[in-house]
Amino acid sequence: MKTINYLGDNINKIGDTSATIYFQLKDNGVVEKFSDMVAKTSIADNRGNYLFSVNSIIDKSYVGSLSFNQEPLSKLTQDTYLMEVEVTLADGTVAKYPSDGYGHFTVTKSLGNREGDLVPLITFEEVMQNVNDTVDTYKKTIAKGEQGQAGPQGVSGAVSKKAEFTDYADVAQHMDTYAGNWFTDNQNIVGAPEEMAYSNIQIIAGNASTIGRIVVHNQFNNHFWLGSVYDGKLQKWSQINNDFQFGNGALKADETSDTSDILSIETDKAVYKPSDNVDFTVNVAGNMGKLAITYLKRGDIAGTNTVEYRSNVVEWSWRVPSDDREQYLVKIENVTNQNKTVDYIALNVASDNKYFPIMGFLGDYGVYDPATQKKILDDLKRHHINYIQYYDYFHDHDRPVWVGEHGEVSEFWQDLARRKSRRDTIQEYVRLGKKYGMLNMAYGLINGVSFNEEKDGFTKDMFLYNNPNGNMADIAVNPLKPWGRYDIYLANFLKNNYKQLAFSRMDDVFGAIGFDGWHIDTLGAPGDKYEDTGNKIRNDYFGSVGYPAFIRDAKSHFGDKRLSFNAVGMFGQESVAGTDVDFIYSELWPQTGTPTYDKLVQDAINQLQYDDEKSLIIPAYMNKEHDWANDSDKSFNTPSVEIIDNLIMATGATHLELGEHMLCSEYFPNHTAYMKDDLKEYIRKQYDFMVAYHKLLDIRHFTNNTNILNFDVSKNAVDINKLTVIEKTNDSFCVASIINTKGLNGEDWRDDDKKRQFAQPVNGVKFSFGAIPVRQAYYATIESPEPKPITLDETGSFTLDTVDKYVLVWCSKY
Repeated sequence: MKTINYLGDNINKIGDTSATIYFQLKDNGVVEKFSDMVAKTSIADNRGNYLFSVNSIIDKSYVGSLSFNQEPLSKLTQDTYLMEVEVTLADGTVAKYPSDGYGHFTVTKSLGNREGDLVPLITFEEVMQNVNDTVDTYKKTIAKGEQGQAGPQGVSGAVSKKAEFTDYADVAQHMDTYAGNWFTDNQNIVGAPEEMAYSNIQIIAGNASTIGRIVVHNQFNNHFWLGSVYDGKLQKWSQINNDFQFGNGALKADETSDTSDILSIETDKAVYKPSDNVDFTVNVAGNMGKLAITYLKRGDIAGTNTVEYRSNVVEWSWRVPSDDREQYLVKIENVTNQNKTVDYIALNVASDNKYFPIMGFLGDYGVYDPATQKKILDDLKRHHINYIQYYDYFHDHDRPVWVGEHGEVSEFWQDLARRKSRRDTIQEYVRLGKKYGMLNMAYGLINGVSFNEEKDGFTKDMFLYNNPNGNMADIAVNPLKPWGRYDIYLANFLKNNYKQLAFSRMDDVFGAIGFDGWHIDTLGAPGDKYEDTGNKIRNDYFGSVGYPAFIRDAKSHFGDKRLSFNAVGMFGQESVAGTDVDFIYSELWPQTGTPTYDKLVQDAINQLQYDDEKSLIIPAYMNKEHDWANDSDKSFNTPSVEIIDNLIMATGATHLELGEHMLCSEYFPNHTAYMKDDLKEYIRKQYDFMVAYHKLLDIRHFTNNTNILNFDVSKNAVDINKLTVIEKTNDSFCVASIINTKGLNGEDWRDDDKKRQFAQPVNGVKFSFGAIPVRQAYYATIESPEPKPITLDETGSFTLDTVDKYVLVWCSKY
């Protein structure tokens, strides 16, 4: 879509001939590279009646200017005017900006009330409107006398402007863009509830661009209409009472619906700082009822609220307490005349995201589409994801973005796989991520180079070699052609001159795009390698010395930029954990020693002992080696994903899996597999549960106090013939995650054959806290996350009716 982007204000006073309006012409958000040319600018009044055309100059920096030091611009009267810019291209074709609607500028009165000389066009419609206004005034005078009786003080009116949209379907897709008050004259908006050429419109956006409500007043018959917008679609119009005031109207009796279904619950951010205000938006299927809201901090109530509604969209706010590193479960009961529905959402509160990191990813940057991009990030926000890994956003590993001699940055480039990337697309994601409280991490290898030559700042000593001969042809390489544009040659990241070159290239990245940090990737253990001098570098040295030294130097260079580091297959992980990275990131693979559920759980537990403050993120790619090409069902195996997510959560780690899609490969843009609806629903609930109970799940002291008295148990380990219990204890709590692994049809966590089935539910599980001094005990499940109090019998135990997939049991201690 072609647009006009104003640089500064677009307002001028009558007779100010020194004023100039500056603008850029854009196509789909990208500045058109028009330079040293004259464009034709047509001017119309605010009703669209053409007045005249003047010239606009577009300079070498692609900036257009509309000078008021030319007639008849200098003689315009006070009003708002429409403008359209016309550019004749080299091939003789004509491009007009904007492609939808018009640009506009305003002429205001000067202090001396000097009037302009150009009289605006008076239309027949205006004359008739003035006649109608006069008649209305006369009728009121007859009814109540010239002065009329005094009425109650009204509310302050909102300033309206002429509608810039022509279709309510477009408005529903861009509620935040059109939010505000509008009017139409003889224009009928497509999708209106009835014919109404003259109308007043109020557009109220929710927490997303595709959520909110629209109120329309038909000026001819004084009808008021309310339309609810959900997921970018106008649900329906409901006529409301004529005494409606914007934001406070009653539905007509025959338009009410007491359906209690809750369609969605959203908050405005992924993570909150202590004492922050949380804005909630709930979409309901009905349009009349009340929400009963309870804010839970595990077994305690942190607050309550009741919100009545007369719309499909319900909004309210809550200020979280001042406690840092805390989490809450919000219970929302939708109560109507005959029905009640309950749903939940969690809140993560932390002064720094690194205290509880949940990572997602992005991998496609070829299309600039803010509405679609917002929908993707809204989904990540709904899953409380507060770090985003921008996978393969770059042009080359060794030069992620190209910056010219005068600081200009490339607008477009090809990535490793020859896919188109746009800088404005990435910047829009980064902007929105920051708004949602997410940290945006630029992905990049520690030592990837796209060539094996001495050029572009690289010298022979900066590379790693497979043998001591030091020949450039023997540089260690990770072959990617012909799939990739280039093979990845390995630089010697131990060398200071290479580090400084790599850091300067990342400086270009941070300056051009505004990422919050660098997610440093590796290719796993490199094996023994050689410098150009023939000096041998042992494999272990890279992990134990090279990795932490690189991280320390990067932190020193970049200062407040965040760092994370992928120690693939846990190579060098303990050394990395001791550096200033935000969290431990561990890409686990069957071929590097983590093939089974039990081994994955053991690896997670071990890594969580490296640092009491650092959390663990595990990228683990489900169903990765499945024969997707010969399987007509391209969906993930739901049981395998749910089981591994519950096990990872129980250890206290989180699973990197969500972005534009769910990951099935280490190449993040791989869209092969999709989630079925039942998996999507479970994952949403599981992420809420993981956040709500993070304080308990994150305890690092693994213990052996609790007992299950009537079933075999594998404690802090996984045996597919037994129930799995992962238990932790600190000074305040004893916590046990019970995962139903009893009778699983396999122990390979990745489930490449997509054959995993859920274990059969286990009934009548008798649980005991052993010798722990219990003050109060609770249990909760992912499907029913509200904490339920436990009463222990005379033996100090209680019975769980069913362990289906996962049950969390905990007690506060005396």
